Amino acid sequence: MTSSFRHRAAVLTLLIVTALFPSATLADQCKLIVASRTTLQESKQLATEYSQSFQNVELLEAANGRFAISLGTLPYASGSDVSGYISEYGLPLDSFCMRMDRISRYIAFEKVKQRPRTVAPTENSFGMSKCPRGYKPDGFPVEYCTEIVTPPNAELDPSGNNWRCLTGYIRRGDQCAYVTVPKNAHLTSNSIILPGIKGWACNRGYREVGDECERVFVPENASLNAFGTGYSCNTGFIDANNKCRAMTYTELVTGLERAEQIALRLLSQGTGKSCSKIVDLCEDTCDDDFSYSSSPNKRECEKVCEAIEDNC
Repeated sequence: MTSSFRHRAAVLTLLIVTALFPSATLADQCKLIVASRTTLQESKQLATEYSQSFQNVELLEAANGRFAISLGTLPYASGSDVSGYISEYGLPLDSFCMRMDRISRYIAFEKVKQRPRTVAPTENSFGMSKCPRGYKPDGFPVEYCTEIVTPPNAELDPSGNNWRCLTGYIRRGDQCAYVTVPKNAHLTSNSIILPGIKGWACNRGYREVGDECERVFVPENASLNAFGTGYSCNTGFIDANNKCRAMTYTELVTGLERAEQIALRLLSQGTGKSCSKIVDLCEDTCDDDFSYSSSPNKRECEKVCEAIEDNC
């Protein structure tokens, strides 16, 4: 196979990958099929041959029991007509785009490892070495740029010097694994590559329990916390055995004294919080937390606010 065809094949792979819309769902995608066979052995051999020229070759079993060789993923709206790919890259005339919901399973086969191409780096406006889009740097400072080989269901990231998994997939080593999203959850960013990341997160008001999302229990006199994965007792109440009970007078004053210490520390550090705003906040807290208390108790609270004001 000529080097020019290999280059065009690499370009085709890039076009297929970058044609995907980041927000596309599986129902909006299809696989570019270039061959279909009835026997598994023949299909594996044919898939291996295609892998000599194309990076993202996949072997699929369709719902009708036939085996198909795919070159990559396309948006279904544009992929339903693949005549442009057929004429431009010399693909078989019966090539077509198969919807994702017709795929029963993916089948492993022996791929021919391609040696990535390398190019010399260029210089940016600051005189530093950089690699063109589709290549990753090797060495520091950059000695040369190696072509990025994206696995199935992946695309180049915005920088163009690395790859990321498509929406609905998550990186596992050098491959993109399909993300199964449980009930009451949603997909998360596919740009994070950390151990334990599942590619989904529970909706607000639910918390992760194993591979499921369980509704968060919110007791009386409480509300969801800032993260939406637990609860926080309302002002004037304290958490005790999964319940929020009213704070005692001593607990309220102790809390305000701690708030006084924090407020004074913030003022001494010059955080920009005005003294009057902090005192107003303190007085509002007294009105809210001691509305049910006797007048002498409320007066003790106000003394804490006065202490803050005296130290401003």
